[in-house]
Amino acid sequence: MIFNHNDDPNNDAPFETIRIGVVSSVDPVKCMARVIFEDRDEVVSHDLAVMVPQTMKTKYYHLPDIDETVVCAFLANGQETGVILGSIYSESDKTPAPMHKRGRKRKGIWIDGKNFIEWVEEKKEFLVRSEKPVRFEVNPAWPDYEDDYDIPDWPTPYEPYSK
Repeated sequence: MIFNHNDDPNNDAPFETIRIGVVSSVDPVKCMARVIFEDRDEVVSHDLAVMVPQTMKTKYYHLPDIDETVVCAFLANGQETGVILGSIYSESDKTPAPMHKRGRKRKGIWIDGKNFIEWVEEKKEFLVRSEKPVRFEVNPAWPDYEDDYDIPDWPTPYEPYSK
């Protein structure tokens, strides 16, 4: 099926449902971002939702960085309704060196190139490296943020959370 870029019946260019662009701004409350498409004369998208693995009982949250290269999918009605599928590595944003040197059975999150959490499949263990102390908390009164986005400072392990 072919979709036109606009309502011009003489324009037979196929509608692009997948595009690669660069994040220009983010909305942390809505988990959305705007993307510049450099190959389309610097056109900026409307707010696009950032795809995450789950959003109901188990909730994931992450936003791409500004200037990060992302892949976007758009519905057949044009550039106004779409989603950011994820980020991709490029010449300027290379994979973390430890991952491709250590083998494929590792997964990890690198933050600023100095701090990381890595799962080492062969040893069935996590490797955590941090420039600052690592803090773990157990809190049975975990806050519920369903109604608002006003996130308070986290309590210390000895102070119960209260609204």
